[in-house]
Amino acid sequence: MKNTTYLKSSVLAMATLAASASLSQAVVLFSSIGTTAGTTSNITDGNNAGKALNFVTASGDDYSLDTVRLSLSGATTDELNNVNLAIWSDDGTSAPIGTLLSDLSYTGNSTGNIFEFAPDSAITLAANTTYWVALASFDNTGESVGWESFTEAATGTASNTAGLFATGGTGSNPGAWTSSSGLLNAFEVNGTVVPEPSSAALLGLGGLALILRRRK
Repeated sequence: MKNTTYLKSSVLAMATLAASASLSQAVVLFSSIGTTAGTTSNITDGNNAGKALNFVTASGDDYSLDTVRLSLSGATTDELNNVNLAIWSDDGTSAPIGTLLSDLSYTGNSTGNIFEFAPDSAITLAANTTYWVALASFDNTGESVGWESFTEAATGTASNTAGLFATGGTGSNPGAWTSSSGLLNAFEVNGTVVPEPSSAALLGLGGLALILRRRK
């Protein structure tokens, strides 16, 4: 009986170890938000304007997308509700924005001109993969927001390689955007490591469970 109790305790300890080994870590994957202001891109309803920046995740871990933060000027709550921010895949063509992965909604959290958005549905960002952050406004209410940039170099584990913009009729469909832009508007992507179980802990847990079963 004592041995069985001891083994049960050991199984519980190993399970705790496995859980501890897979604790998630939140990180800034990419950030071009700084302190010294640069050029601003106006996202205006009246001309169906849009702007998109890509980011390329590093090799190694996959991440669940937590939030995206943008530096925006003139962004009232009403204006934030009349623009669309979304994450898109990359299809590697001359019009590289591929499939819509999720829209992002304003969380109500902001610090100065930095506004936070969260995905409407869960997204896993695969390692070594290109994604697009696209901000657009299509409802023709005449409102606009300015997507700011900063002069400091970007930070984070991911990198940025391209930007796109659109005006006029193509503005409503980021998948059709082809006009290139070298301006890195300020955005930040935050994610949490997708946990991997500890192989050693799980192997030990399986072995102890087998011993327990035989002793019953």
